[in-house]
Amino acid sequence: MSGYALKSTAQAATCLMDWQNGYLAPGERITADLGWSVQPCHEDRGDLEIVEQRHDLFRSWAKLVGGVRGRVYIVSNRVRTNDDRVLRRAIVMRIALG
Repeated sequence: MSGYALKSTAQAATCLMDWQNGYLAPGERITADLGWSVQPCHEDRGDLEIVEQRHDLFRSWAKLVGGVRGRVYIVSNRVRTNDDRVLRRAIVMRIALG
């Protein structure tokens, strides 16, 4: 687990995973973003949704919208490196009540 974030339902949020510190070995780079996911996924109208994702050699980003007030989600990301390792990190995202 990599942290905790609070988001309002009305505002979009960008999650950033910086893989350099403590995850990538010296000389290792991200070669593929294997995707972002949100759990739980209730498929409710207004549930937290990933609308954009991208990466560079050392970081991954995802833009998130929506979310049900008071609900807690796990947002995770998986990447493949030039050493053919698959890394996974996640954060807890809570949707603000007000």
